[in-house]
Amino acid sequence: MIFKESKKRKVINFFFPLYPLKLRECAWAISLLAILIALRIALNFATIPIPQFGMTLSLAHTPLMIIGWLFGPIIGLLTGALTDTICYFIKPTGVWYWMYAIQEPMLGLISGIIGSIYLLRKDTISHKFDMILFQVISISFFVFCLVFIFDFAKPDAKWQKGGIQDLDKFYEIYRYVISSVLTLFLIIAEIFIIVCFNKKKNDNPKLIIYAILLCFLNSVIFSFIMGTYAAVGYYAYIHNGNVSTSFVKYGYMFYLVGRVVKESFRMPLQCIVLWGVLFVVIPLFKEKINYASLRWDYPIHRNNPNKIIWI
Repeated sequence: MIFKESKKRKVINFFFPLYPLKLRECAWAISLLAILIALRIALNFATIPIPQFGMTLSLAHTPLMIIGWLFGPIIGLLTGALTDTICYFIKPTGVWYWMYAIQEPMLGLISGIIGSIYLLRKDTISHKFDMILFQVISISFFVFCLVFIFDFAKPDAKWQKGGIQDLDKFYEIYRYVISSVLTLFLIIAEIFIIVCFNKKKNDNPKLIIYAILLCFLNSVIFSFIMGTYAAVGYYAYIHNGNVSTSFVKYGYMFYLVGRVVKESFRMPLQCIVLWGVLFVVIPLFKEKINYASLRWDYPIHRNNPNKIIWI
């Protein structure tokens, strides 16, 4: 019975790290959540435009990643939907498109899952599993990107009949260029995690591993894969499916190479910011939860000191 209760509690804590506390009854948690949401909205205006590729360089999603990490995947998912909606009405960037709209909720969900995995692993002694997990995930997504480039991300056959000369030859050369840039991005990520891990191996190394993993997934899933696919889909959407004969200019390859270059600069910076904030906030967050739990639930905790698990 005790084993079942403990297992049930771990499952609940995975999705709701604040449990058994209720978010609506924690003024400090609501305040922190509100500050992070406000920061996410404010950073939406602090962007560096990259007009050559129709993109911007920004750390606006970092507060949402922190929300998901601290409050769990469910709150992260709901908050992502909220912030995306607010940002769209405050600063619309064009016609609403569903593939852009689902990215922030998904980022909040994935951030919560990574944060919960960290909570389960943070007190273990060995770091081998965590490093292997990072390698498996990073290499798997890297291979997926290569398959995407060489199999799916190519101009439609109908554009090859539209008078564009040597399109096949252009694509053959360009996809190898993108593959080289992607390989360089993976090497940068590997070097970055090795350097950071060696510097922080005596100071909560698992935090840096999972912070880098989250930033890596943010770059690959929401920039390389979904961002690229959504950019082309959006272009076709606003033209009612009638894509111009200059498709190659707005195609997957054009958007992908710019995103890879952008993420090669943004990802290390985002990792540093995310790790720095979490390194400071997590102990305070834990202290607040333990204090509130002891204050409201002391008889239960006196009989069962493991009532609150962090977490």
